Amino acid sequence: MNRLAKRLERIAEELVNEGSRTASRRRVASASRDLANQLPHGSGIDYDWSFEKVGSDSVKAENGWHYMNPNGYYVGGIPFTVILKTDGSFGDPQFDVGELAKSELGKEIAFDIMSNGLTNDEAEERGLYDSATGEPNYDAVSDEDIKDTLEWEIRDLSDHVWEVFSGYVTPAKLGAAVKTFLED
Repeated sequence: MNRLAKRLERIAEELVNEGSRTASRRRVASASRDLANQLPHGSGIDYDWSFEKVGSDSVKAENGWHYMNPNGYYVGGIPFTVILKTDGSFGDPQFDVGELAKSELGKEIAFDIMSNGLTNDEAEERGLYDSATGEPNYDAVSDEDIKDTLEWEIRDLSDHVWEVFSGYVTPAKLGAAVKTFLED
């Protein structure tokens, strides 16, 4: 075989391999889309789903809870994960409170919760607001208070996300979508 024929053979082989990779990426994207369609979207679960294989019968699904402060404003997304199984079951939503407590979003959420329901005088007395400017004084809240407040809030949030899942998910369809995702 001459050099040109060998080169053409290698190019043809590369094209076949690239076609296989492209087809594989399409199958994975399709399986991800099908799996996402079996999961809730809305009611606070407002972000795109992402998935990762974590076992022969399990997929870790990640999304974010769109947190709304006591005044009705969205302030950011709180990441959570849930394990999905081939039998159509799913685990409790898991929130990383430790990481959240270290973030600006976590501090803002905890501050909103702690100041909610207080009169202006009570909030000022506790040092939650600067008396001269009326601006929030996030430094008035300790890291421990932030973490404790978020742990309580996340318990309620986890229950709510569980209810959203339970009211939305059809176990047979979810199980089939998990199986398809794991095959690719």
